[in-house]
Amino acid sequence: MEKKNNHPCKARLGAIGENLVAIKLMELGFDAVNANGAIKNCKNYDLIAINPDNQKTAFIQVKTHEGTNFPLGYSIETVMSDDFSNQLVGPWVFVHVNKANNKYEYEFYVLSKEQMATLAKKGQEWYMNWDRKGKTQPNTKSLAGMEISWLEGEKEIKGSAMYPHKPKFENPLSQSAKNNWQVIIDELKS
Repeated sequence: MEKKNNHPCKARLGAIGENLVAIKLMELGFDAVNANGAIKNCKNYDLIAINPDNQKTAFIQVKTHEGTNFPLGYSIETVMSDDFSNQLVGPWVFVHVNKANNKYEYEFYVLSKEQMATLAKKGQEWYMNWDRKGKTQPNTKSLAGMEISWLEGEKEIKGSAMYPHKPKFENPLSQSAKNNWQVIIDELKS
């Protein structure tokens, strides 16, 4: 039996997320352009938001995912590097997809560039530095991830049944990033 390629499905889901974020930006009174229409899979951002009143722009990265760990599109090694924050150009919006009974529901988590750099780096350091009690250590060349619980601002994430010795994660976010559109509003109005 031939293995089904799910790339078109992932690409379609990503496009849905980008379009939903663009619609939300327009509802907030901003113009939004999908950069992927001009540059195929632009690495550092997906949308360009423009404030029509002052012409300020924000370059926004959108990540859409059905699971609880969003792939960031960067290796763990890159995220942990001192240069990572310089690779980010603007806010990030994580679109979490809940699918039940062929119906989709979407949740949005919005981080500033600075919040993204801090949370991603702290998360990868935590992930790499806990004792797995003889289990294989992750490879720093693997893709970095962003746990939805981190985006929700959970302060301490305890170990799981699989890894009971996992240390607590001290979240640098002071509150949930859910629907925190003010991050983008502030960037476009300042």
